[in-house]
Amino acid sequence: MPVPKSGARNVRTDIQALRALAVALVIFDHMRVLQRLPGDPQGGFIGVDVFFVISGFLITGHLLTETASTGRVSFKRFYQRRARRILPLAVLVAGTTILAALIVFWPARAVSSLADGIWSLLFVSNIAFAAQGVNYFDDGTTSIFQHYWSLSVEEQFYIFWPVMIAGVAWGAVKLKRPRPPLMIGAIAALGALAFAWACVDTAQSPTTAYFSTLARAFEFALGALVAAFAGRLSGMPDGMRRTLSAAGLVGVVASVWVIEASPAFPGPAALVPTAAAALFILAGTGTDRNVAVWPARTRAVQYVGDISYSLYLWHWPVIVIVAALMPAGPTSAALTLVVTLALSVASYRWVEQAVLRSGWLSGTRSAPRARPSLAPLARMAVTIAGAALVIGGGTAAAQPDAHRTGAVATRPSEATAQSAAFQQLASDMRAAAATNSWVGLTPDISQVAEVTEGVLTPDCWNDRDTTRDHCYIGPADATTTVAVLGDSMAMNWVPGLWAAIEDRGWRLSVYTKVGCPYADAPVFDTDGSLYEGCEDFRDWAVDAILEERPDSVVLASALKKELPGASGTAELASAWSAGVEATTAKLGGISGAILIAPPEGQALSACANRFTAPDQCGSATTDLWGAVRDSTFVAAAPAYRVVDTGPWFCREDGNCPAVIGTIPVRRDAVHMTDALSIRLAPLLWEFALRP
Repeated sequence: MPVPKSGARNVRTDIQALRALAVALVIFDHMRVLQRLPGDPQGGFIGVDVFFVISGFLITGHLLTETASTGRVSFKRFYQRRARRILPLAVLVAGTTILAALIVFWPARAVSSLADGIWSLLFVSNIAFAAQGVNYFDDGTTSIFQHYWSLSVEEQFYIFWPVMIAGVAWGAVKLKRPRPPLMIGAIAALGALAFAWACVDTAQSPTTAYFSTLARAFEFALGALVAAFAGRLSGMPDGMRRTLSAAGLVGVVASVWVIEASPAFPGPAALVPTAAAALFILAGTGTDRNVAVWPARTRAVQYVGDISYSLYLWHWPVIVIVAALMPAGPTSAALTLVVTLALSVASYRWVEQAVLRSGWLSGTRSAPRARPSLAPLARMAVTIAGAALVIGGGTAAAQPDAHRTGAVATRPSEATAQSAAFQQLASDMRAAAATNSWVGLTPDISQVAEVTEGVLTPDCWNDRDTTRDHCYIGPADATTTVAVLGDSMAMNWVPGLWAAIEDRGWRLSVYTKVGCPYADAPVFDTDGSLYEGCEDFRDWAVDAILEERPDSVVLASALKKELPGASGTAELASAWSAGVEATTAKLGGISGAILIAPPEGQALSACANRFTAPDQCGSATTDLWGAVRDSTFVAAAPAYRVVDTGPWFCREDGNCPAVIGTIPVRRDAVHMTDALSIRLAPLLWEFALRP
């Protein structure tokens, strides 16, 4: 998170340039513009880590200067300064964002945004996101406040850091030892411990480690270590400074290509950009000479560094709101940049600078306000907007084009095409193309994300903590029993399966666990660690089904985009195929059906709002979905019918509507609405259940 600067102009041009680079990386990464460069760079998010290093350097430098002159740290003045710099703009952006969410989104998402805003203003949003199992790199529905996690990390770090600095300064006096060596040793030791923890935490719980203050502490410590060495760097030759500055800059930029967007971050991968940033800062420390290269000294770059805090706070809400109102493309990309810049310039001048020059929390009278020059910004805005139009733009949260090329075909089989039930569904799907309103849908679009209990009572499924709940749906004296095994997608099919058999006197025997597929393959838990509870559950469920001996089994799971040890589409499809083969073999002579996972799409809870229409929220099949579908057909045991559900959700060209008939298709990116599950009951009977 960018550290707001004071009103003084005695700032280092190299650090301002580093700020500008860091915020540009974050913004263009979130807009999915950076990824369009050659080599498909995925690491623009490391800009936040660069900010942490800058913050550690500047804040520690202030604290060390204070202890050197007074022998102590004034905690009151420290937190007053933090409040003056952080709170006004953070509150303004949060308030504006909440208001925009209430105007644009349906109530469910608006209320969720309000809750996230509250956590953000309490500086605990990183803890809230970690507790919710949020994957920062997931392309699903993302909180409009997700970028506030870094602000929370920073403020949590500075609860502890001034106390540490004051403690070491006090210890130096009591021990009658020179302060600088003790300070360097303490910072280095704490930084090393924090880095070790980051490596361990990332390996064990990568999803939560991403948001962890403890896992990020070493990044602040790197900047702090440079600040602690500042007094010893004055004799560094200019040639060495230029070399170190260039090496640091190259290291930061190279990190964008080297580091992948995966949960295995921050440790140890974060050491690459953060060490490079520390090297860059070190090159300009201890000298009055300007080591920044010419482009970094230009007024436009320096101004971006000035307003980097405003740019960071505004960019993500603007991306999310623009994406909710417009399809992705050059126009939305240009609009995102223009609005972000305009808001950042205005808030920098009339909020950040106004507060810093006022007497609020400082005990001094207001100073005259300087009028910043907007000419560099105007030139920069034209340049960036033009570049975005050339590159092609796109926004991080923007809807994928529902008619993009490359979609995997979903042609129905001959038997499916001749089915009267499918023909009616296909007719409803074609009619959906003319639907231009969310009005009159069932369920109402504003409640599409709400999950009702229905036939699937709590004892019918296992969350990540419970392991062996099981239930029957239907009469105890049923003549036919159908077992259901799988994850939340299997749960998602239960309303439709029950609707298909309810009047036939059959019953369902349900064995389902959240996030645990039927395929005998290792999977990740929400925190990125190995989901060991899944394997235990699956082994128990298979044994229970073998003992129960139902008349048939329905296997269903969501599409897995990541599997341990599998890299790329081909390896993932192969690993999935092996898991399907293993499970169907274990189930022995019990026949059944495998329901291919529906293609993922846009979460209507995110895409649908007061200003969009259904045709803006469509989706398309992917190569991965097609590969997993094909591998399932190959791997399934002969006793299992493999049911390709793709044509039930998508037209033959692979494009999938958001609405079928009057029914919203999805409640989130993965799961269908219960209403659609029930609507598909005739097809489930015909292709998965009928003897």
